[in-house]
Formats: sequence, C-alpha cells, structure tokens
Amino acid sequence: MTPDRLRQDLADLAEDVISVDLRDRALATSRRLGVQRTLAMSAAAVVMLGAATGTAFALITPDKGAPVPPAVTPSVTVVPTPSGTPSVAPSGSANAAPPRQLTVNEIKNGKISIPAWGDDFCPKAGTFQFSKGNHVYAPRADSPGALSFHGDPVFVDVDGDGGKEAIVEIVCSPFAVNAQQVLALRHGTDGTIETVGQVAEVSTQAGGMMTEVRAGASGTVRVRWQDNQFGSSAPDQWRTYRFSDGRFRQTDGPTSFPDASIDLKPQADRTLTLTKGAEGAYWGELVVTVRNADDDAAATQVASHVTLPAGVELMSVRSGAGEGCGVHDAGPPRVMICDLAKFGQIPAQGSRTYTFQFVYRGTATPASGKVEFFAAQQERTKVDNTIAYSIKLAG
Repeated sequence: MTPDRLRQDLADLAEDVISVDLRDRALATSRRLGVQRTLAMSAAAVVMLGAATGTAFALITPDKGAPVPPAVTPSVTVVPTPSGTPSVAPSGSANAAPPRQLTVNEIKNGKISIPAWGDDFCPKAGTFQFSKGNHVYAPRADSPGALSFHGDPVFVDVDGDGGKEAIVEIVCSPFAVNAQQVLALRHGTDGTIETVGQVAEVSTQAGGMMTEVRAGASGTVRVRWQDNQFGSSAPDQWRTYRFSDGRFRQTDGPTSFPDASIDLKPQADRTLTLTKGAEGAYWGELVVTVRNADDDAAATQVASHVTLPAGVELMSVRSGAGEGCGVHDAGPPRVMICDLAKFGQIPAQGSRTYTFQFVYRGTATPASGKVEFFAAQQERTKVDNTIAYSIKLAG
C-alpha cells in the first residue's frame, strides 16, 4: 500500500457524522448567565477561571456527531489516543516527499478531529469547524467560543517522515473549567487536516493545567504544566512526549502534582415543597449548605448540576446575591449547570449556602431530582456530593 493510499484510508475513517442540535438551552422565564473567563497563560501566573475566548455557557455540539464514547477518567498523565481517533504512522518511504506543512490560517479556520475530553462539560469526540481560532455552538453574533486555540502552533516532525506536524493546544470552555488538549496535526493528501494523535489532555479534576508547548529535541514535544490547586506552591513542570507506535507517550518529567484534599459535603432538607401561587403555578426553594471539610485549601470555582423532574423549571440560584443558570443537557431529564463561583470560594472548614428556586405548572406530583456539587480542584471523595430531593405539592 502506498503512503498516499494509507493516508486517504485513514482520513476516510475520520469522516464527519451527523450533527446534534441542543440549542434549547435557555429557560423561558430566566436569563442565561454568561461567565466571563480569561485564560492568561504565562510562566509566572495562570488564572484558573477562564479560557482565551471569554464567556461560554454554550452547549457544545460537534459539526458531525459521534457515538457516545465511554467515560474518561481524568488524569494528569498523558492520555493515550482514544479508540477511533485517527493515528497516522510515518510515511515509511525514503523517496516520498514529506507532506506540506500546515499554515496557521489553515489550522485556525479548518475542521479538526478532536478526541473525547476527560471532562463531561466538553464535547464528545468529533470533527469541529473552527473560524479564526474558535469553534462556536451556533453561527450567531453573540455566540461565545466553546473550543478555542491557545497561542500559535509549534511545528515538530514527530513521526520522522521529514515533514513537520503542527502541535496545537485547544481549550474547552463551556463553563468555568480548565479542560485542555494538545494535539498533533498534519496536512492530508486530500486537503483535509489529519489528527496524528493526542499529545496530552487535562480536565477540571486533573490537578494541573498546561500553560505552554515547545518543540523538543529529536521530534519530541515539551509541555509546561502548572498546579491548579488554590494556594499551591508547587513549581511548574516540564513534561516531554514522544510519538511512537501510533500514539504519544510521556518520556520525561514529573507525572503528577501533590494530591488535592478539598472535600465538599452538601446538606439540605431533601423534600422540596412547592406551594401553589395565585397564578396556578407551584413555587418552592431548595436551600443547600455546602461545607468544605478540608483543613487547608479553599474550594474554588464551585458549580452544580441540577437534574430536573419533567415539568419542573429552575428559575434562579442565589447565595446572597445574583441568579441564573444555563442548560447543560436538554435531556430528558433536563440538567442545568449553575455557576456558583461568583458567590466566592468555600474556605477550608467553612461553608456556603445556596438557594435554588423552582416552579412547576403541572398538576400531578413530579418525580424526584438531584443537585450535584463540584469544584475546580481534584477532590478527596465525591461519593457524598449529591443531594437527591423529592417533591411535595401544597396549596
């Protein structure tokens, strides 16, 4: 088989699949909350909340949908190329001309095949169309960037075929998360952009973040990592990755940061009483107090998933001031995502109370729901992070 035929066959495997539209992401009687995020990458300081493109509560949908992959366990170490992700071998022919190097403009305005993320806020594996370095949920003027390139590509010949692959860092930012992937891309013989492999991946719960990518010696890729734990004094780490046998593996540098130890423990009356109002709708509030059982570290960028029974709407969430949530999954069941970080951190051995207001316009008693809490750091245990609530109608 010729090199060109091999690349063509591999490109065929990465063809686009059917689009999934989840645009129903706003409540009829509440406003969508935009979360302003800025990702300021430097060797000296990295702001945890944010991505390079700013606010992003948008649901992310690949241009071409893909079957739901298995859940990915977050890890600070390099993640092997997931099954189904294109993995391109060297050309193997000394006489074959190396593939043409991608340009920055082609990359930032092309269709990129991206493996699954280790964070459930980010999209499933699929092919995504970028424009000026961003992929948006829908082509509207107010659509925030949901996937964005951080910085410009670094060019390295990772597979030894004489042509340099483009090493890019992509940030997923539908919310206050820090999910990132470093990918190797090359120019396909049919004009497409082929994904050679995933160099490294990090999600919200992985205990670190990637801040810089450089070309290493002899076709390696070097990635600078920084601990994302609040108050951490751990130094930055340089980790080296090499492409071999169809995937990237870490070959040098540390593989982890010190374990995080925050521990969120929510408490609430698990019966949500909805009282009939003058207009015929039932209204009620679920008040949840979340304690951070850690002795040293504050819980940062706290958020929640709110699973709603059929017919029940979440109108607002409050903690002294402010309100608003956005649709994370249109369902059923519908799952809302609520930014609680604006209300502040939960200090070590401290707590914070959140009030969730619901409305129901039906007549039969709805089923039960739940509220799950999480933070930007890795957590000691998450088995007790969920409040399951039942509903009682009154009046």
